[in-house]
Amino acid sequence: MRDIGGVAGVSYATVSYVLSGKGDANSIPLATQERVREAAQQLGWRRNHLLSVFLTGKTRMIGLWQLGLGQPYHASVMQEMEGLLFKDGYAMLTSPARVKDKEGLGFDLGVFSEWSVDGLVALDGAHHIRRFFATHPKWSLPMVNMGWLPVTDYPGLNSVYVDVLTPIRTGLERWIKEGRQRIAMLTGRYPWDTHLDQRESLYRDVARDHGFEPEIVAFSAEGDQRHAAGAALAAHVAAHGYPDAVFCRKDEILLGAYRTLRHRGCAIPKDVALLGVDGIRDLEFLDHPVSTVKQPVEKMCQTAWLLLKEQLENPERPARHVEIESRLVWLENGEGAT
Repeated sequence: MRDIGGVAGVSYATVSYVLSGKGDANSIPLATQERVREAAQQLGWRRNHLLSVFLTGKTRMIGLWQLGLGQPYHASVMQEMEGLLFKDGYAMLTSPARVKDKEGLGFDLGVFSEWSVDGLVALDGAHHIRRFFATHPKWSLPMVNMGWLPVTDYPGLNSVYVDVLTPIRTGLERWIKEGRQRIAMLTGRYPWDTHLDQRESLYRDVARDHGFEPEIVAFSAEGDQRHAAGAALAAHVAAHGYPDAVFCRKDEILLGAYRTLRHRGCAIPKDVALLGVDGIRDLEFLDHPVSTVKQPVEKMCQTAWLLLKEQLENPERPARHVEIESRLVWLENGEGAT
């Protein structure tokens, strides 16, 4: 560190703060921090992770635990979280929540059972968090759940809840006002999950409130959901004809529906309108306008990391629960309204 300080023209303490990820907290100018990192790279310095863990008892690693890793939305969350952690001198270890039995009664921690992390962030993990805690009642690792399902009844578990239901309802009711009478829902289901999905529950509530018959098109969520969604919608259309609109549980499903409809010459949104959830960038490259509920990935990740850092610094701090809003991006008829 003294060698690096000599090259960068700064003190030993400054080098220590910068290389430990505490430069911002100690008001060290960004230009100075960059100069220290360049000097460290020039001299071939790298952190001895094993020694650091031995001396501090901290791994400087945070786990990201989610059901899958391949979906576009999950990838955007991973990218955002990694950037936040890197800025603060942490690394990210990612693993899916794997089902331990056919009934889905338990989930394992993936690589986190073998690799130590200082804290966990769980994405859209309300169900598997509850099942995991049921078999690990003494689990005490600092943890935050973020996504569209809140978990507020476990001491020490922080929660960042994203409200996607309000804009979904707005979109469905807007279709109704436009005179669309057949509104279907295209959704994937896991064989082990016996809970009624909140988005499906909302869809059924809107159908009841406005007097139309629910039209659920379901398929297995295991595997490639784009192809499965497209095939399920194609079979439904062959048997029942085209609905006026299709609410897709998430944008990945919407892409499968879009391809099926366009291959059959269906005009979107004139013949069939589409609404998804997540706001993935893939939708920007479609030739015909579709609507979506855009999740605030940046704000969600920033809030989750803030809550987790607070708990890492003060393990006795009571859990906090924060609600943030998503927004409806309505692109039918080229309006571009939100």
